[in-house]
Amino acid sequence: EVCERDGLDLFTMLFSETQGRAVVAVPRSEEVRFKDMCTMRNYPFARIGVVDAVNDALDLMGATRVPLPGLRQAHESTLPTYFG
Repeated sequence: EVCERDGLDLFTMLFSETQGRAVVAVPRSEEVRFKDMCTMRNYPFARIGVVDAVNDALDLMGATRVPLPGLRQAHESTLPTYFG
């Protein structure tokens, strides 16, 4: 749905943040509030995935699941790997 609307593939949608597009994580308890804030400001938004706490994974639009431990390791080790 999101990719079709914006003409983007899944990789671009997830890893190509721009001045006009950003990926944000919103707790489920704040989802309605976040949507309302975006709507009030006429900011487009779309849910592109959800964290599945039961399986400890990020479910990306039903297309793939990414294990959270792997994401965490990649996030925490990238800069130390390159810059010591």
